[in-house]
Amino acid sequence: LGARRFVAEIAGESMPAELNQPAAAAAGSVYLGNSQGWLARFDLADALRSDTVETVAAFRAQGLRVILLSGDQPEVCAEVAAEVGIDEVIAGCTPQRKLEVVRQLQQGGAVVAIVGDGINDAAMLRAGDVSFAMGKGAALAQVSADAVIMSDRLSAVAQCAQMARRTMCIVRQNLVWASVYNFLAIPAAAFGLLDPWMSAVGMSASSLLVVGNALRLSRATRAARQVPASVPAVQPALAGGA
Repeated sequence: LGARRFVAEIAGESMPAELNQPAAAAAGSVYLGNSQGWLARFDLADALRSDTVETVAAFRAQGLRVILLSGDQPEVCAEVAAEVGIDEVIAGCTPQRKLEVVRQLQQGGAVVAIVGDGINDAAMLRAGDVSFAMGKGAALAQVSADAVIMSDRLSAVAQCAQMARRTMCIVRQNLVWASVYNFLAIPAAAFGLLDPWMSAVGMSASSLLVVGNALRLSRATRAARQVPASVPAVQPALAGGA
């Protein structure tokens, strides 16, 4: 039971005409055979997640390169890619081929984020700069990824990217404030322009300001659960395994 080329090695190249008909739209075929010949064909189709088109559009709107990597047949992959708005498709991939594509992108300077849910995605997920496995995906994919999306919604990946951008913005703001404060306060204290109690109050106020600024992320987290997220304006590649 498996792909056509795999079963052909066991059942022979001569396939009955009734098994050699075109598959249903957006469906991949799995064949069954033994040493006596071909026995059956199963046409399998995956339903798209409801937020797939929205998520792909959000990433592309920010100039990211979105790639569909899949072990499915080229015809199926092309139809799915056209439906969700992905221009780059690499179909018929083995796990090794997916890994090679990821490494080639990284060697070209891309920061690669990967979303996958299958056993065949495990090696690719480990190789990515950041990787996400879906909550209802294979266990091997989940242990190989950096994060597991428990909601099983692709939009959560875009929300993670949005939160990462906001977090880095807060970090930079806090670093700038701390640097400016120390640049001014340390020389003033050294020359006796600040009393010790004033320095203590100033340091406490500075720490409270930094913590208060960071707490703004909690509001952003609540908003991200309700509003479709955008993603950072950078140029990585986002590869999806299927």
